[in-house]
Amino acid sequence: MLKIIISIFKSIFSIYRLYQKKSYSIVFYYPQHFNRNSDQNVYFKILIKTCKENNIDYLVLEEPDFNSKCKRNKKATPFDFYFIIILLLRKLYSKKYTYSEIDYKIGVLFSNLFLVRFNYDNLITISQSMISFFRGFNNYSNIYDLQHGIIHKNKKDYLYKNSLWQESTRIPLIIRAPRIAQADTVCDKPVSLVDIYPTLADCCGLKGDTMKNEKGHPLDGHSFRSLLTDPYHGTWEGPDGALTALYKWRVKYNPHEESYSLRSNDWRYIRYENGKEELYNTASDPNEWENIATKTKYNG
Repeated sequence: MLKIIISIFKSIFSIYRLYQKKSYSIVFYYPQHFNRNSDQNVYFKILIKTCKENNIDYLVLEEPDFNSKCKRNKKATPFDFYFIIILLLRKLYSKKYTYSEIDYKIGVLFSNLFLVRFNYDNLITISQSMISFFRGFNNYSNIYDLQHGIIHKNKKDYLYKNSLWQESTRIPLIIRAPRIAQADTVCDKPVSLVDIYPTLADCCGLKGDTMKNEKGHPLDGHSFRSLLTDPYHGTWEGPDGALTALYKWRVKYNPHEESYSLRSNDWRYIRYENGKEELYNTASDPNEWENIATKTKYNG
């Protein structure tokens, strides 16, 4: 608590600075823990240097990390006061909204109440935790995430990697297994990463029990060696779909409160922790743009 109080007092100047009527070409935003072995964010160093050399108006905002031992950047504007307000508002919103929806709504609130004079054309960040907030705060700006990249575009307008759609959940699984796999072939059967070890054990002829004692648990996953041998007609004893779980950001793990995606050959079903559902026919909609979960013939 003392750290939070000190943090608020240190950021008093930033409250005034951000409240002033000011527009920036670029705003850099990052959490304190990215000041690795330094009092500055080395990941932005070259970009900031470029701004200075080309007379580009910019501002660096630093998000506090009260558990981090990294030094604060004295050249950055501390975002502490506003960040604490955001944390409090997150707790007040109904759980029927996803974290992204809550942050977006808070961003809209800030643009109309707290930071009505603060504006920018581009936001460059290195953390995904506040992207939805900044999207709600300034929906017309360009957002660039140096760490996670722009993955989902067009109709989804989704800018970071933690999602349950194809671009995030699919891993190009490329295997070279001489005398076992058929070269230059593709198998469209969905499998999971937990299936890799059973497959390796099967290919190597490893025997024995993976449980150390009676308190252990049987091995998860299934061998897909037969799919390597015959990608088109090989037998598969695993499930018909691949399951992906999306860990809730900064919340203690609870399997009953996570979001899940189930991907089969031609379908993807998503159920979020707040009960919202999405269904895509990936055979006709490979980009997963049309959510047909609410259509009568699929509903219930």
